[in-house]
Amino acid sequence: DAKADTQALADVLAAQGLPAHQYQVLYLRQVEKKSFEEIAQIVGITPESVSVLLSRARKQMLQEIRKRCR
Repeated sequence: DAKADTQALADVLAAQGLPAHQYQVLYLRQVEKKSFEEIAQIVGITPESVSVLLSRARKQMLQEIRKRCR
């Protein structure tokens, strides 16, 4: 739906300062709606590594948002 798409785009825009590999995984998950397995095949890593990268990317984004809101 449109609200979910808007949120996904906002997340990706907020992630622009992420390392390239984290940004790519986040983009594929949030915008392209790929599964962990699909992302793993595209990027050439394991699904477990996809999970780790997504977690790190989200944590870093949250830290950046908190820093900007001070």
